[in-house]
Amino acid sequence: FSISKIHSLYGKCLSTLSAVKDGSILSHPALPGTEEAMFADSEHRMKVAALFLQQCHFLRQAGHSEKAISLFQAMVDFTFFKPDSVKDLPTKGQVEFFEPFWDSGEPRAGEKGARGWKAWMHQQERGGWVVINPDEDDDEPEEDDQEIKDKTLPRWQIWLAAERSRDQRHWRPWRPDKTKKQTEEDCEDPERQVLFDDIGQSLI
Repeated sequence: FSISKIHSLYGKCLSTLSAVKDGSILSHPALPGTEEAMFADSEHRMKVAALFLQQCHFLRQAGHSEKAISLFQAMVDFTFFKPDSVKDLPTKGQVEFFEPFWDSGEPRAGEKGARGWKAWMHQQERGGWVVINPDEDDDEPEEDDQEIKDKTLPRWQIWLAAERSRDQRHWRPWRPDKTKKQTEEDCEDPERQVLFDDIGQSLI
């Protein structure tokens, strides 16, 4: 068993089903129920993939909440803020156009200053993007001094308290802070950093 293998299998399954539905894979026609297997109606009238939700739950349960959150962020932008210029492309082609937006460092769905993929693409076509400085209140505390208050506890309780503290503070994906001139190499915990390769196959 490997978390990365299961995560990759979910992505491969979603991208294959999406290609079958698009008609990109001609060797396998879309079987009855393919769309229902991919999508499930919600109370909020949003179409969300049932397999996609399973993948997100799996990642969260496996301790990779950052990847689950990134998948939701990507799906919101990919679904609801899609540029008109790519709507008629097969899903694979749309995903290829989405990658530069994801890698651009611009605010994503749920982050301060997020304007969406469509607005970003439109601004790129006009020659650039306006940088928005996030509020200082949104910064995560970097010091671990508050993690362990009572060091007389048994070692396992200290460890559990430290893990719970980190889990509460590090629930969002880590991204380089351009104002501090950070790069991807500055990430202390690579598991908190979500690259396009981690989410690209799951976009439907």
